[in-house]
Amino acid sequence: RGIALTGLGRYDEAVSDFNLAIERNPADPSIRYDRGRAYYLAGDDERAEADYRASIQLEPENEFPHAGLGNLRARQERYEEAIAFYDTALAIEPAFEPVLANIGGALSELGRFADAISDFSAAIRINPDPQYFRYRADAYNALREFDRAIEDYTVAIEGGAGNEAAHYNRGRAFSLTDQFESAIEDYTTALAINPTLAAALTNRGLAFSSLGDQRRAMEEYEAALRIEPNNPMAHGAMGNAWRFSGDCRKAIGSYSRVIEIAPDLAQAYQFRAMCYRDLGMEAEAARDFARAEELGYRE
Repeated sequence: RGIALTGLGRYDEAVSDFNLAIERNPADPSIRYDRGRAYYLAGDDERAEADYRASIQLEPENEFPHAGLGNLRARQERYEEAIAFYDTALAIEPAFEPVLANIGGALSELGRFADAISDFSAAIRINPDPQYFRYRADAYNALREFDRAIEDYTVAIEGGAGNEAAHYNRGRAFSLTDQFESAIEDYTTALAINPTLAAALTNRGLAFSSLGDQRRAMEEYEAALRIEPNNPMAHGAMGNAWRFSGDCRKAIGSYSRVIEIAPDLAQAYQFRAMCYRDLGMEAEAARDFARAEELGYRE
């Protein structure tokens, strides 16, 4: 009954049942593991770890409590330790594909995306779960291998793992490969799932801008700024739209707002300087060009 209660999210009741079971059979490692999992899901890391370790002491060659300790360390952002526990679980059961995927996740958090892709691929060979394709797509995205990312996001989405992040991230990959119409479709789907996703509005605006529709782009940036008034990306994109439309004074206002929010953003100084120069305001332009260079702006 404790396992069923855990599945229902009734962790305190599950623990009570596991306590009774342990009193009756204190040498059963599976009960210790199951109680540890209930503690883990309830957010009680200390008790979860104690039970996982007790389970290992009773049955060292059980992969599940080792994996449980890996999950604990991953939640604590101690990813190297998590990988060590996951490796122990895999040494016991090499085909434990959720652990392969979890190693991929930990490696991604460490910035080791190529290694992560290898583990996600191993998990997919055992079980082609759409979620694993989405995780691998994120790693491909991080490596700027956008075509492969798009392929994996598509498998994930068609397989039912198409949450807002999958559509948003595939949209970014489409944008970065100049497939702007497809990007707009994905951003629109992401916004249908979460209408407050300001980044999707901003990026959809950038896609419209790349297609030459500055009016529609501005509408998107304005919508994003209604949700997040201090979003420097949206203000910067609005500045670019004004600049492309030939209105440097309004562009300067948008870039100045970016600088108020993010004073170390070199690009904002560079673009504001260009507008000052176009307006014949040479002293202001020189000051902003110099500041952009100090902040490391490169063409």
